Amino acid sequence: MTVTQGLSLSLQSLVDAVAGWPEVGGRRLHRPDVQERLARAALAQVPGLPAAVRRIRQRLVDDGYAVVGVPGLAAFPDVQRDAAVVAVSALLGRPSPVGETTNLLVWDVRPRPDLPAAQQAANVSISSGEACLHTDATFAPAPERWFGLWCVRPASDGGASVLVDARRVVEAMAAEPGARAAVELLRGTDVPLWNGRTLLPVRVLGGPGQPLVRYREDLIAEGLRRAGLGPTHPVTEAVDAFARRLGADSHRTRIRLAADEVLLVDNHRTVHAREHFADPERHLLRVRMSEGPVVPV
Repeated sequence: MTVTQGLSLSLQSLVDAVAGWPEVGGRRLHRPDVQERLARAALAQVPGLPAAVRRIRQRLVDDGYAVVGVPGLAAFPDVQRDAAVVAVSALLGRPSPVGETTNLLVWDVRPRPDLPAAQQAANVSISSGEACLHTDATFAPAPERWFGLWCVRPASDGGASVLVDARRVVEAMAAEPGARAAVELLRGTDVPLWNGRTLLPVRVLGGPGQPLVRYREDLIAEGLRRAGLGPTHPVTEAVDAFARRLGADSHRTRIRLAADEVLLVDNHRTVHAREHFADPERHLLRVRMSEGPVVPV
């Protein structure tokens, strides 16, 4: 795995600058005024940051993801580390809270064996093992455009991210006479997705102004089953055709982050999964961002 064009962000000066901010210590990172102050502090404290952000954006346009080195991330004090993560995230998009009623912006992605097994099974962020192909916030009316995974400690035994550029998959299918109909059906027909409580209609492939892809492999399969759409139903056949191509090795990019690296992803374009791991010490941080930076660069 290669760090994006050798790109590296040294955030130590930013961490030092915000160490005494009371709003950082109070974990009020969800406040727009705090996000703006952090973003402007990052621009002032991190040499070359505007050019780095532009390079990250270009890589997101070119490939749908970017990997950047962040020396010292794992050793930063937790409070200042989270503030630095939010500061950089706010230059790409507007960080959004996890869930509908929480002010939490920086989510710990790490196994929680202390929690009930059913809760772990329902949330890949707090479990070990494999995670199927999906886009983040699949249930949301407007899924965030970007997300970042910041690596504090990699697993000792796996846990790599698997990325699939849905744009390239759709282009390849559209060029195949036998697969073109599946693309058009998934663009024009809702697919049932099971959210654990009810069936939700989801447009897997969106049109202009919509996410290119909205996908969760396991819950779409469960939705098709609960809706009674058998294997020969046109919607099921179209979903299966898309799933086969998402699963092809030729479309997959495997990235295993090292400590002090961040993976930034276009969530409207790139489907991702996680390879199996068992190491309970694996620790990543996740931030989701809606489109439009807090402070333009």
